Amino acid sequence: LEEMELLLMTRAELVAAAREGAFRLVSQIAIRAWLAAERGGVIINLASISGQIAFTNSAHYCAAKAGVHALTQCIALEYGGRGIRANSIAPGIIETQILPDPAGAQAWANRLPLKRLGKPEDVADVAAFLASDDSRYMTGALVFVDGGWMLE
Repeated sequence: LEEMELLLMTRAELVAAAREGAFRLVSQIAIRAWLAAERGGVIINLASISGQIAFTNSAHYCAAKAGVHALTQCIALEYGGRGIRANSIAPGIIETQILPDPAGAQAWANRLPLKRLGKPEDVADVAAFLASDDSRYMTGALVFVDGGWMLE
């Protein structure tokens, strides 16, 4: 029972970190500063495909990432008229050092239309676009960087 309690506590902390961390940083620091300075800004939140589709044994993570994008949409709606844009990026499997099972991930990636794992640069390039004036008419969007995963 103690292990289950620890697991649940860890999951609750993960959800809080994903949702509350984004909320506090965005609302208490960025938005307040931009409003005080009477200027706009751009918010880019990191969501996940897990916020849009369910995965076994991942309810905590899926809920947290769905919440991150819901926060993004609320910010876009509430502050768009004040020059603040907010968008989310939803990565799929990205090849990083924390990938738990690289061989399994590659096997899964082979099923994707692009037949490869994502790279950090793939996400960074989308973030750079969203931060630029090239995306000046985008707000509240969820941009998938997933190799076509969501097409399945």
